[in-house]
Amino acid sequence: MKLKKLTAVLLSAATLAAMPVSPVMRDLWQQPAVTAEAATMPTNYYKYTTGGICYELDTKNKEAYIYSYTGSPTNLVIRATVSYANGPYKIVGIRDNAFNGCSTLTTVDLSVASNLRSIGHSAFRYSSVRNVFINSSVSVGQYAFANTGNLQSVTLQAYGQRVTVQPYAFAQSAIQNFYGYAPEIDLQSNAFWQCMSLNYVRFNSNVQKLSFGDSLFFKLSNLNTIRIEGTNTKLTLAPYTFCNCGITSLTLPNTVTTIPSFCFSGCQLTSFTMPDSVTTISDNAFSSATLPATLKISKAVSSIADSAFAYTYGVKAYTLDSSNTKYKTVDGLLLNKSGNRLLAYPQAKTNSSYTIDARYIPDGVLHNNTSLVTLKLTNFIQTYSYYKAYFPGLDNLKYLTIASSEYNQSAGAILKQYETLLKSPKLCRLNGNDLVRKLPSGEPVFGAKISDEMTANFEKYEYYPFMQDYVDKMASFIVARVTTSSMTPIQKALHIRSWIMGRVQYDYDSKKDKKNHVDASVFLHQKSDGKYYTVCDGYARCYEILMNKAGIQTYYVVDYKYNIEEEEGHCWNLIKLNNKWYHVDVTWDDGKTGDDRYDNFLCPDAQFDNDGHGTYNWQALGNAGIRKGSGYAVMDNRKLGDVNGDGKFNSADVTKIKSYFGTTNTTYLARCDLNFDGKVDSTDESLLSSYITTYCKQYTTPRIWRFATYEK
Repeated sequence: MKLKKLTAVLLSAATLAAMPVSPVMRDLWQQPAVTAEAATMPTNYYKYTTGGICYELDTKNKEAYIYSYTGSPTNLVIRATVSYANGPYKIVGIRDNAFNGCSTLTTVDLSVASNLRSIGHSAFRYSSVRNVFINSSVSVGQYAFANTGNLQSVTLQAYGQRVTVQPYAFAQSAIQNFYGYAPEIDLQSNAFWQCMSLNYVRFNSNVQKLSFGDSLFFKLSNLNTIRIEGTNTKLTLAPYTFCNCGITSLTLPNTVTTIPSFCFSGCQLTSFTMPDSVTTISDNAFSSATLPATLKISKAVSSIADSAFAYTYGVKAYTLDSSNTKYKTVDGLLLNKSGNRLLAYPQAKTNSSYTIDARYIPDGVLHNNTSLVTLKLTNFIQTYSYYKAYFPGLDNLKYLTIASSEYNQSAGAILKQYETLLKSPKLCRLNGNDLVRKLPSGEPVFGAKISDEMTANFEKYEYYPFMQDYVDKMASFIVARVTTSSMTPIQKALHIRSWIMGRVQYDYDSKKDKKNHVDASVFLHQKSDGKYYTVCDGYARCYEILMNKAGIQTYYVVDYKYNIEEEEGHCWNLIKLNNKWYHVDVTWDDGKTGDDRYDNFLCPDAQFDNDGHGTYNWQALGNAGIRKGSGYAVMDNRKLGDVNGDGKFNSADVTKIKSYFGTTNTTYLARCDLNFDGKVDSTDESLLSSYITTYCKQYTTPRIWRFATYEK
């Protein structure tokens, strides 16, 4: 039987060879020899080229696939069929990469390709296509039109019963407009990935069923309009569908039942109506979104995730039909029906005082409200995260009251669990008690509830605003105590320096201790021996704070090559006097044995480098322009006592100083006031004369202040 079949095939071939051959059949018979690729094709598939288009013909099913293109079309029209010897073949698909990179193609018209079922992977990728018309039930493959830099519009016309657009189909293309008119449209996840030119999307009333995949319009910031015109269009949304896209208004059909996770997160919606069909609002559905001033929640809603409205902006009041059995709104707040779980507090609500009687308050539902000054949290005990109350950005909150059961905890527990609230920059009272108060002397101290915790562990609370408030008030207290308004800037600089030296001593035993490396170090670092300690970091921080409080511009200087807390570097200060900058190193001058030095007080660059600071590669924090070698910090290298400014110390200076007796000129005071009493008189003349005749000869680099308090 096999032999008979083979004979029949041979006869058919011989018969065909003798017959007149049509042009169409000649194309087939005159194909090159079978290649390895073709050898793998099913025996009923043949390649056939006409008009520059290579088709893959399925002779068994009379179907054709566009395989590749060798021409240079401008307007490509794909027909319903292609003619072949034994009858027309339905064009049912476009193979992967068929038109990939075709640079001349501008229009792809598939409006008459009524048999088309699929457009393959990367079929038109990197082509120059501008406009696409699809009018059949087709599946558009992944990356089919990706990276098309000239793409302007895609239209899914009305006669295509179902159109599926697979993931990344238009990824990174220049598409501007998308029109959906087919009865059933499935736009799968990331179909428009990074299509940053897309600004208009329309689905008309012909669309009966519409599905949006994950991240469909994610971060498309130029997408201004999405119109869904069919009031009965059955719409299905997915997570991240509109997340951070550019739409400002949207009307959803009354068929949507679920707002999925992150669906509208980050959107700026000035107009939005939630359909009454919505029953579920998932986690982060509207998180970080800007919403209309009044947002009406669907009356049918039966499930709202705790984070559904976390960090939303713009809302002044949430509203909900009273017939809802699961949730309610009270004074604009959204709560569960029993009222013990707060699901949304309007960020734009204008109440300056509010009492929330809710046991459960999820993270982020109360945030960034600048109107709140007084907040009472009654019955609030539930932990949702590391913090019991993650309510950030309540910047004008001054008075906080928490449940008595919470307030009865240790101060450390309260400070840890209510950190975000206690970091409100204006918060000053907790359950009616001042966080920082003043003694009758005016000295600031911490409130009774937190006093022990703060003095024992102050370094943990470096960035708490009320800790910074304490430091600021302490600085004001010290400056008022050790300086007067009649003092010259140099006198203030000296008195503040002396106070620090008298307050602390260098902590040789625990240099790395965090207590030595915070602003409050000099004020609060007291050891068991009753004495106060710090290291260079603490000295410099305190001197900067006190000097600036005294009105003298001062910077903290750090050797930025090293980690100060690892003992490898050093820090000191720069102060500005008479429009000149001077180095001051309080640490190196603090003798602690009655022999405090002035070797490192008001020093110019050259002297400071010669005295041991030259090894440091320093910069002034707070002003990156002032740093070693920058040429920005112009120090006054004229030394005190060089009255005539000639760079020498001799009798000419002694003679000249008399002419400045009684002067108030700050420049001359800077050169002549040797005992720092704010005036130039015979005492300064005597000190200068003694210095020149006795000590000046002993030092090749005279020190500015040696003649004031002689170094032993």
